[in-house]
Amino acid sequence: MKLPLLLAGLLALVVSTALAQEAERFKYADLPIDATTHLVTYTDVVRATGATKEQLCLRAKAWATSSFMDSERAPQMFDGAAGTYSCRGAVHLPYGTTYSMVLAIQAKDGSYRYTINQLFYAYNASSSDALSGTQAESVEHWATYKKKNLHYVDVRIHEVRQFLPELLASLHAAMSTEIPEATR
Repeated sequence: MKLPLLLAGLLALVVSTALAQEAERFKYADLPIDATTHLVTYTDVVRATGATKEQLCLRAKAWATSSFMDSERAPQMFDGAAGTYSCRGAVHLPYGTTYSMVLAIQAKDGSYRYTINQLFYAYNASSSDALSGTQAESVEHWATYKKKNLHYVDVRIHEVRQFLPELLASLHAAMSTEIPEATR
């Protein structure tokens, strides 16, 4: 009788300790996380009064081409009639880091929904590392870092919090601007 109670108490202690450690790690990933996919996801619906879904998709494509590195070579899906555009793009920040992401636009006449997710941080590992060359890690992976690496995580999260709103502001500006007929 005492053994089952003792085992149940021990199990409860182990589970609560594990959950507390998990909560400690995830509090540092205070970026918007989609409840279904568990991916860091930026999404919103934005009004674009007077614009058709085709125009919005063309604007999104033009913006991605000018905003993302090597966007012409990146996979893109464009269907102006259906009001959808998506691509994988990368942004190189001035201080040497690169983030890649997936952008998806679902447009209707007069509004669009943007979704940015699948964020990856890319960096060059030094030759003294076990793996040298360009390495990449998902932003969600930061939540698994132990306490000794939390400064690294805080710096990376600060980068994301700083560059993504700027990137989204430029997307919104582009989505409200007519594209000259010659560049379509």
